[in-house]
Amino acid sequence: MYLEPDLKKRVIEANRGAQLELYYLCFNTLISVAKRYEKNEEDIETLVNDSFIRIIKNLDKYIEGNFEGWIKKIITNIALDSIRKNKKESNVFSEKYIPENLYYKQYYDIDYIETKNQILKKIEFLPKKTKQIFIMFIFDEFSRKEISDKLNISIETVKWHMGEARLKLKKDINLK
Repeated sequence: MYLEPDLKKRVIEANRGAQLELYYLCFNTLISVAKRYEKNEEDIETLVNDSFIRIIKNLDKYIEGNFEGWIKKIITNIALDSIRKNKKESNVFSEKYIPENLYYKQYYDIDYIETKNQILKKIEFLPKKTKQIFIMFIFDEFSRKEISDKLNISIETVKWHMGEARLKLKKDINLK
């Protein structure tokens, strides 16, 4: 995805036609990321719209580079803010819930890769927090440290959730 300098300039100048053009450019990326974090259509639409507003407001700060990556970071951060804001459980995922001496296996050995949509269907059945962490790591390419910082949990908790996701997905797709 490439943002033409002329389009950027027109959007910054509040040209409504240019904003609509930018919306169409961003829509598929925004909707695909939103569906990873929300199931309800109304929540997905809200997430996409809030993200697009932030994109427009901050477009002057975008410098040439990976535009798609930039908008993915924006929508992911808005989704995480929304999750934190609506969080009903308090501190459920702290270190005290990690079994002691848990051996963390690497999850990089999932060598049977299905299409992204097939994987997304399978991760729908993961527990909510495990699913969220798995998506952030695998699809949104956050590091363990970044996930830990954004969710205010320990790195060990992130590792535990990734191990759980790996084991459940491996079992679901019948890997050896």
